[in-house]
Amino acid sequence: MERLTRLLPHFGVGEYAVFYLLGFIIGGMMIFWAGFRRKFPILSWLVVLNGCALGAIVGSKLLVISPESFLNSLSQLTLPLTMQKTYLGGLLGGIAGVYVTRRWVGFRFSVLDAFAFALPIALAIGRLGCLFGGCCFGTPTHLPWGIAYPPDTLPYLYQLANSIIPSGASASLPVHPTPLYEILFCGAILLILSRVKSYLNAPGNLFYTSIALYGMFRFAEEFLRQQGALMSGLKGVQWGLLVAIPVVIAWIFYQEKKWRRTAGEIRVDSKSISSLFAIMGMIMVFIFLGRHWFTPLETTVLLIFSLPTLVILIITALHVQPLPGKRRVLVSILTAGALLVALQTDEPAPSRAFKDSSYITIGVGGMTGKYQETCGPVHTYDVAGGSVAYTRQLSKYNSYTLKLRGYVGEDKNDGKLPIRAINPFAEWNSRWIGVGAGAHVGDLVLDGELLNTKLMFAGKLRFGQLRHVFLNARVGDHDPGSFPSGFIKLGLGFGFGDKSGSNVQIGISDAGYYINPYIVLPDQRVILSPYLSGAKETYQVGLNLVVRFPKR
Repeated sequence: MERLTRLLPHFGVGEYAVFYLLGFIIGGMMIFWAGFRRKFPILSWLVVLNGCALGAIVGSKLLVISPESFLNSLSQLTLPLTMQKTYLGGLLGGIAGVYVTRRWVGFRFSVLDAFAFALPIALAIGRLGCLFGGCCFGTPTHLPWGIAYPPDTLPYLYQLANSIIPSGASASLPVHPTPLYEILFCGAILLILSRVKSYLNAPGNLFYTSIALYGMFRFAEEFLRQQGALMSGLKGVQWGLLVAIPVVIAWIFYQEKKWRRTAGEIRVDSKSISSLFAIMGMIMVFIFLGRHWFTPLETTVLLIFSLPTLVILIITALHVQPLPGKRRVLVSILTAGALLVALQTDEPAPSRAFKDSSYITIGVGGMTGKYQETCGPVHTYDVAGGSVAYTRQLSKYNSYTLKLRGYVGEDKNDGKLPIRAINPFAEWNSRWIGVGAGAHVGDLVLDGELLNTKLMFAGKLRFGQLRHVFLNARVGDHDPGSFPSGFIKLGLGFGFGDKSGSNVQIGISDAGYYINPYIVLPDQRVILSPYLSGAKETYQVGLNLVVRFPKR
């Protein structure tokens, strides 16, 4: 990569996914906080966020599908598969999702202003992934800040296919860094919004101002973007913006005028827990039905929003929902069943059970499988390795662990890519929360490519009790090793009341759905941890064996 790109790290393929996830997570947190500050009903607001996320992802995919392809697939009761996305489609879909769900949960006024500042920030974070990954690139330029991309990136392949560069070129021609332009303009939008918000009174108008500003910028930016067919001198998206921008501006003025006549008509109709459960149930059914249409990355985002919401709804229902008649009997039966499971494992541990304040574990394991390269072929791989860890039990619930993994393997496709790395890792566990961080150092293979970097971050985050139900997010935290596949995981764990630490985790990863039991044998010295993951044409199978040794 020439010029500026020598200063930009290019890891291969994962940067788009990382910033895509960060954009949704940070944007979602900001929107939640904005609703909290406005004293919106929290449970209803969480459901609205889920509707927004679902609508945004669906809209971002639908708008890149041609009408012919859409109608043809619809006649076969399917949706056309696509890896492409468009922010404008996500914007329209997100607005639609917010409108529908906020009406369902009882908001009788526009809540879009809560999204006004979060939207440019989330977009800017996502565009960092576009910048490093090479998508949404611009036309060739001789300006000093032009970016040249290396082989096998989208700008390079586009220029090669269109004979803009010769075969064997070391890099693409420098192009306009259009994602960087968007990042800078998002900063300008935030500044403008902070100056005009005191002049806008009607609910939603701050958000619509943000949309109008972005629309005007995007119209101009499209002249510098490389892709897109021209129609009478403009691209299709530009013709759409020419119609949409005046409509949005006119709507802002209309809303301000109307607000002066109807000021004060803001109402929230509270909904029962059962109604919110029903709405979330519909959202989860939609996610399930679209599981083959959504990419693993998109499904991960949807589960990041939906699973915590469901857990919070369940906890709230157990604390505040009245349980008369048959529902009380049903809950009693379920509670009794859970207690029976817990009682079966609550007997005193054998005398050799671990009550020591510290212990050492040694583990060995292996993993094999197939994974789908992004927009590429299926790869097979084999990985084997081991680990040694020291755990210090500070109290009944608090402990820390220092761990070192080492693993070797091969990624196989046309050739063989060696995998050799070590993974130091440290974690802290309490009753309700567990956190961990570390790094992979060595020859790392991701998505069929040997990464240019020799270092990759790893981390984990747990909410909930290991003995009961918990939400677990892991990035690069897997035995015996996290490469080349299954790098990002989000799942729910169920401990079934078992004090030994046994649990079962199920969830979604960037390699598909997975199930990962953690089985502590009766003497509590030997632990088995099988792993099974799969998607439509891929699978991952692994087994890890760990032995505990008390520290004398």
